[in-house]
Amino acid sequence: MNIIILQATDVGGIIPLLILLALSIAIFLILRSVVLWYLKVDKIIENQQKQIVQQQTIIDGLAGLYKSVNKPSDSEERNDNVEGV
Repeated sequence: MNIIILQATDVGGIIPLLILLALSIAIFLILRSVVLWYLKVDKIIENQQKQIVQQQTIIDGLAGLYKSVNKPSDSEERNDNVEGV
């Protein structure tokens, strides 16, 4: 353990360590994209976004329908005004 720490503190040992770190990150990113492609995660996210848009359209339509059904008609408003006088 002490040998690794002493080698890492050497200026000549830092460069291979940085190269190893960069290669590890690159391999991780490549494997990550392959796994996500294989599991079709991008398609799943795309479908979820479409579902959200469709649900929002349905919610907006139902809200408009609710407002139009619960809107008092003109005859009801006139009756309310006459009774209130």
